[in-house]
Amino acid sequence: MRSTYAVALLALIAGGIWLEWISLALIFPAQSQAQTAIPTIEFVVDGGEVAKGFGFGFDGQNLSSPGPTITVKTGDVVKITLKNVGATAHAFAVTPEKDDKSPILFKSNVGTGARPLTPGQEGIVAFKADKAGSYYYICPVPGHSILGMWGEFKVEG
Repeated sequence: MRSTYAVALLALIAGGIWLEWISLALIFPAQSQAQTAIPTIEFVVDGGEVAKGFGFGFDGQNLSSPGPTITVKTGDVVKITLKNVGATAHAFAVTPEKDDKSPILFKSNVGTGARPLTPGQEGIVAFKADKAGSYYYICPVPGHSILGMWGEFKVEG
């Protein structure tokens, strides 16, 4: 009788560990090749509030609306550290338009519109900028890009 309970208990524990592992795999998916590669260029970007809206700035510099231009070369592995220095939730993403409904390019997001970084929180993403062009980096939290939380993101060929 005891062995039956022991086997049942072990099965529950093993099942729980398996479910926990699956849950973590869904929350923290395997890193892309760019995320495991050594970055060729890095930026620390602050995001927060400015007069009459929101803005971005480079590490420790004043925030502005629009934010400073980020320029990289095609093939660069870009590492972005976003610091939320504001009083509300913010995030980061490279998009084709300065609109929070635009698709995210290069798997470049730090947080999302639905799951942004809270005040004081930092997040990091690494991605390969593999297509030349002029894009935008925005805060994908609904309404933030319209209120000035965007900047140019250029990928030079």
